[in-house]
Order: sequence, then structure tokens, then C-alpha cells
Amino acid sequence: MNINRRKNALTSSILGVATNLILFVGKILIGLASGSIAVLVDAFNSLSDAASAFIAMVGFSVSGRRKTKKYPFGYGRIEYISGMIISMIIMFTAIVIGQASFERIINPISVEFSWIFIIVLIVSILIKLGLFIYFKKINKSVQSGVLTALARDSFFDALATVIALLPLIFSHIDFPIDGVAGLALSVFILISGLISFIHNAEPVLGLAFKQSQESRIRHEILKYDSFARVRSMQLHNYGVDNTVGTIEVELSPKHRRKAEADLIAARSSLRRLYNLNATIFWRN
Repeated sequence: MNINRRKNALTSSILGVATNLILFVGKILIGLASGSIAVLVDAFNSLSDAASAFIAMVGFSVSGRRKTKKYPFGYGRIEYISGMIISMIIMFTAIVIGQASFERIINPISVEFSWIFIIVLIVSILIKLGLFIYFKKINKSVQSGVLTALARDSFFDALATVIALLPLIFSHIDFPIDGVAGLALSVFILISGLISFIHNAEPVLGLAFKQSQESRIRHEILKYDSFARVRSMQLHNYGVDNTVGTIEVELSPKHRRKAEADLIAARSSLRRLYNLNATIFWRN
């Protein structure tokens, strides 16, 4: 992992931990004071977000370690595993929220209205939307499934807080809106966690590279006169900035003498453009 990418990723993770812990404290106080189950479960959702950001921080730290004899391709896949753990925390939170909300529908309890509660939750929504925008912006350069999960979770958390607001706003209505809102909230969080889990699990399972990616790599290689065509290509992802591959080419009879020089140039170009450490070879 390059230094700037690691620095931006760690900064984002630390910000996520600190912000979500503050939001957890604020929401738990409002939830206890108002008696709203939706606000309480939203508070614990923020706590799980803090745990997720902490796991992301650890994951980024470990994935940046140098290659070893035992792990010659580095620790880059730790990012994907961290993202999967975060996704499982999100889904577990959704199940807990759903169970608590269902019980509140069966046994409804009145919720106390207060403008202070509403203002604090609105501020919480704005903060989470700010985090969502920040994570998305940073992730344009970082390109991490972990930050994608944190960004998605921040957006759904903002939506969750909107849902949690409903019982406070409509506390005068004789309807278990608190439990219904909490149940709807759990569904949104569960969907978010499932999408995130799939997104992070695919690279660990060995997801095939897209044809468009292989086509760009093929096109880059064939810019060099020595290479007549690409016979085969095997690419393996060991992290966002660590792709390893073997590429067999067929040499052009007219330019065979340039083959060694073109090989060095092509490898350098692929490393610079696609973070691809390629072994390019041909058969005599």
C-alpha cells in the first residue's frame, strides 16, 4: 500500500471512530430520555459503525505491512476481510434492531416529544451525510472496499436517523410508529450489510477481472512492436494496489531484436498504469 493511500485511509478510519462514538453518546441519551426504541437502536447502530471504523483502521494498518517470505504477495487482502467483518457487524446490528422493534410493535410504549431531541438528531443526520461525502471523496483516490462499506454505512445511518425521527415527530399518534420505524430501519441496514459483504467477498473468492480491464492491458502491451499478439493472460488480485499476473505473448518476426527492451518498457508501463506486476514471456 503506498504511503499517501495508507495515510488517507487511516485518517478516514480514525475520523469514523471518533465521530460515531460521539453520535452514539448523544443518541443513547436522547433514546433513554424519550423512551424511543428507534433512537436507541439507532444509537447502537452508531456504536457498531464506530467498531466498523476501528476494524477498518486495523485492517489498513496490517495491509500496509511489507511482504514476507511467508506472504510474498503482501497483506493487501486484509482490506477485503476487514470489509467482510464490518459487513457482518452491520447485518448483526440489523437483526438485533429488527427483533427489538418487533417487540415494540407488540408492546408499544409512548414516546416523549422534545424539540431538543429533534434538533440533535437532525445535526446527527447532517454529520453522517458529511461523513458519507467525505468517505466517497477520499475513496476516489484510495479505491478501497472498506471505505466503500463505511461510506454506504454512513448513508444508511443517516437514513436510519431520519426513520428514528418519525416516532418523535408523530408521538401524538396512537400507532406503534416507533416499532414500525425501527423495523424498517433494520431492513435498510440489513440490505446495506449484505451488499457490502458481497462486494468485499468477491475479491477474496477470486473474482475474474472484467473483460474491459483485460482489454486495456492487452491494448497497452500491443503498443510495443515486438509483441504480435497476447496468447494468454492470468491476473490475480492481492489488494487494491497489488495485482500480479503472467502474460504470454507472441513475438513479431520483424521486431524480435527489440523484445527484451520492449518487455522492460511494457512491465514498467503496466505497473504505472494498472498497479500490475506482470511476468511477460514468450515461447521460442
